[in-house]
Amino acid sequence: MTESAARRAGERAAQAAERAEELAARQVELSAGRPITRKDVDMAAERARQALEHAESAHRAAADRHEAAARAHERAAAAYDKAAAYDEASGRGKGSASGKGSASGKGSVSGTGTGSGKGTGSGTGGESGTTRASATDRADRSRRDADFHRAAAAHDRAAAREQRIEAAREFGDDPTE
Repeated sequence: MTESAARRAGERAAQAAERAEELAARQVELSAGRPITRKDVDMAAERARQALEHAESAHRAAADRHEAAARAHERAAAAYDKAAAYDEASGRGKGSASGKGSASGKGSVSGTGTGSGKGTGSGTGGESGTTRASATDRADRSRRDADFHRAAAAHDRAAAREQRIEAAREFGDDPTE
């Protein structure tokens, strides 16, 4: 889940709470000039309760998406680590740029070909370290992204908990899960 998608999910939850307040205010406006009945109060309370439930649900869904994104980033980090390890092992043994091209420079070098069918391998293994560093950097970035998503999931879970507690305070529901 991208940061903007997470932000939108949080905004939707906040909007749900705002809608509840707007509905209650609208109900008051509609009943202006006539006595407010118990039915009016009950309807406004039910709308507010539903809006709080919707906000809690939106926060939980956002947290679930963040957790799924964190798992995906961890899988990507593991794949990048594996690629770096493979590159290190094969780059030393073959002496080509990425461990796949031929040392004579005729083979296509993985991901670095010039489009002419001739690779840039020189037999020195000079680019292997760059590829390994790049894969390692990508793995680190994936881990940082996973950490971000875990933190965002925790934030969304806390917001859902706050919504549940607010609903319990307002409507007397049990705040335990």
